[in-house]
Amino acid sequence: MAISEIEYFLSESINPIEFSYQGDIETTNKLILYAPNYAQRKYAFYLEKVIAKASVEGMRLFADFAKPDNDDKDKNKKEAVKPDGAAMIKAIMFSSYDFSDVLDEFNKLLISGACKLDGKETLKQVVLEKILLAEQKNIFAAYIENFIMPSLFE
Repeated sequence: MAISEIEYFLSESINPIEFSYQGDIETTNKLILYAPNYAQRKYAFYLEKVIAKASVEGMRLFADFAKPDNDDKDKNKKEAVKPDGAAMIKAIMFSSYDFSDVLDEFNKLLISGACKLDGKETLKQVVLEKILLAEQKNIFAAYIENFIMPSLFE
């Protein structure tokens, strides 16, 4: 069964995010990430295309490492491993895509309503820019692993 939302907690080393909600200033380290909806399909399909292409390019790049050894062909038989979000980010970075362009498209998805601060307030660009880049990559990894990759690999 497909999931429709996940909780993501920012690293403890990051100061909680301050945001205004119903006239009050609140702080949180919790983001609720939502599966893309119909209005966000452009971003979701773009990310699916990036992941599919990066996967194919990665298979071509590393194909020589998977060639069976003539001495023992059985030792190279391995169970299929489902890539996780972090591995997929590496594949995208090694692909022909400009990772900053891909991350920009992902961020547009987030601020279009696919991410809410503490489940209350939609993430805004000004708040997103305060999140460290390494943390943004982790959010991206969690998102594609839970919402984008399942539609391609399951």
